[in-house]
Amino acid sequence: MNNSSCGCTLEKITISSVDLQPKIVLAFVIVALLVGATGAVGYYSVGAVDTQADGMAVNAKKLDATAEMIAAIGVQQESLLHAQLGHVEMGEQMFAEGDEAFETEGVDQFESADLSSTERRQIALMNELQDEYDGVAAEFFEAQAAGNTDLAAQKADEAADLSTELEAAAIEP
Repeated sequence: MNNSSCGCTLEKITISSVDLQPKIVLAFVIVALLVGATGAVGYYSVGAVDTQADGMAVNAKKLDATAEMIAAIGVQQESLLHAQLGHVEMGEQMFAEGDEAFETEGVDQFESADLSSTERRQIALMNELQDEYDGVAAEFFEAQAAGNTDLAAQKADEAADLSTELEAAAIEP
């Protein structure tokens, strides 16, 4: 085909008319581009999976801390039952152990994670309830040690209500 205005000629190029070496180079470039695109997609995907894994690890840490808080509340409830059965010293010791576990294995572990504002409010509520629970339990143990079973029974009921509130607060999302 002739182009009369510029004096240039353009011939039809076919693959069969090209030498082998440029064909191999072209094939290599195409394969390299495909490998590069596949690598880029893989790299991005691994980064996304890593981000999700980090989020799951943080959530697992929070769930573990919540389970520890609930277990500590159970120990405290059990301690009150021991005291009601006449084992006041054992009950006080168990309550103190449960309180320590609630703080160190529960609240402190939960707070060490990255918390949302809702979770910070939840922990603040649980700390308030736990402080109130500690006060009611102290009054219970004093009444039980003094032999004032009526007051001890009243405080045991208050403590049971508070422990139910604490457990509910611990499992709220």
